Amino acid sequence: MQTAPDRPSRISRRAQVHGQSPRAHNNARQIDEALTELKEEQILLSIQKDIVRGQRNSLVDITYTLLPTIEFIDEVKKANRRTTLLAQKLLSTHHNEVGP
Repeated sequence: MQTAPDRPSRISRRAQVHGQSPRAHNNARQIDEALTELKEEQILLSIQKDIVRGQRNSLVDITYTLLPTIEFIDEVKKANRRTTLLAQKLLSTHHNEVGP
């Protein structure tokens, strides 16, 4: 399975990291801590990080490649199935109430 790389700017926006620092390396450290926690919780199997540095070794960007565990994938699939079934039941109930 191919995973999509993610960048700290997109992760930060989606997760709405509070207390962001104007220094990129502090934000990267917060993201690294969060990803490490997800790995410890058996949600992520692996985390690959490619760092792009600019002038004077300054942090320009980081690309993360995340691989979820099989157990997490199974949980997500089960949750999606439950959601689909509930949506179908809701639609059929609504359709029966409206009637022909």
